Amino acid sequence: MHGNGSIVSATKASGEKIRSQESLIYSVDSTFLQMFSFKFIEGNAEALTEPGSIVITKSIADKYFGSGVSAIGKIINVEGWWTPGLYTVSAVLEDIPENSHFNFKLLLPMQNLLKNEFYVNDNSRWDNFSTYIEVKEGTDVSQLNDKIQDFVKGYRGDDKSINANAKFEFQPLIDIHYSPDLNDPGTHRNTIYFFAIIAAFVLAIAWVNYINLATARAMERAREVGVKKAIGVLRGQLISQFLFESFLINLMSIMLSLGIARLLLPLLNNIVGLSLKIGFNEPKFWMMSLGIFIIGSLVSGAYPAFVLSSFKTIEVIKGKVIANAQRFSLRNGLVVFQFACSLLLLVGTFVIYKQVMFMQSQEKNFNISQIMIVKGPELTDGDGLAERMTTFKMNYFNLRQLPKWQRLFGPCY
Repeated sequence: MHGNGSIVSATKASGEKIRSQESLIYSVDSTFLQMFSFKFIEGNAEALTEPGSIVITKSIADKYFGSGVSAIGKIINVEGWWTPGLYTVSAVLEDIPENSHFNFKLLLPMQNLLKNEFYVNDNSRWDNFSTYIEVKEGTDVSQLNDKIQDFVKGYRGDDKSINANAKFEFQPLIDIHYSPDLNDPGTHRNTIYFFAIIAAFVLAIAWVNYINLATARAMERAREVGVKKAIGVLRGQLISQFLFESFLINLMSIMLSLGIARLLLPLLNNIVGLSLKIGFNEPKFWMMSLGIFIIGSLVSGAYPAFVLSSFKTIEVIKGKVIANAQRFSLRNGLVVFQFACSLLLLVGTFVIYKQVMFMQSQEKNFNISQIMIVKGPELTDGDGLAERMTTFKMNYFNLRQLPKWQRLFGPCY
């Protein structure tokens, strides 16, 4: 797999020509679509077997051919790419999720790229590609890592042209996202664990708070328990009642929290500059939510249920329950735990805030508001290239003549 950008153009049915720069283009092997489970709108996994074929996503199809129009068989012109030319759309995929390891909008056949003279005449550029291998179940990856070294050496030999040693090592696909230092802008596992611990503390505080409130109201419900026991209600039935109350409150809480999270998620994305999504369509999300609901209901409801159901009818009538309330030593411990967790989160938040403010307030030795970045052309299509490059160079050198410009750095084409 090899990625780069290009200038892409196509003509709609109305005759309107759309021309734009696209940076998310991959050249892939013909088996790429067979190995990975992308969702097809049109076409199938055999779409890249022909040299002149191209696979696009729905957003590209809508952009160049119009929404609701079939893109199969349409022509796309690729310019300024390693394999420029006219390509026929052979398949349309659903847009790739932003949290996916792959981030592309157009796919071209790898066989065209390998015919480019850059690769035909120079075999040292093998490191431009990412290779994915599907191994059989039960394969010993450590042995495979040892064998691949000899396999590659058999083709490359001892390359003395570079002062470096090339070593190949297999990495599980699921681990790539958690290793941002390995050619992927992912997230370290420790960061995820850190946020998971914070979430666990918040949940624990909420559950402990419910336990404390439920046991604090034990005195108010003592007469209710005494009357029910007097008319023959069993302790097991009382425990079931209080557990049901806990399940009902937790159910309403989790539904309310999901609703609030969905409403506030766009605001959070604007603040952090990300495109976070709640996986309502993912079975794992609902399984995790169900697990939190069941565990939370049992944890927060078990202790109050057993405490309330343990009241004896005679003691309730004689008013001795109030005296026994001082024996709820576990509740006192839970109060201490709740305040300790809250204090820990507050201190952690304050420390992180001070660190961020410290970094933002440090002297940068230059004034950001007085710096302008001029972005040069990344891709070229050949049409009027010489004239446009001359104009760019003239404007670049003219900037040096301005009296208020102190310094001007950067390459010139």
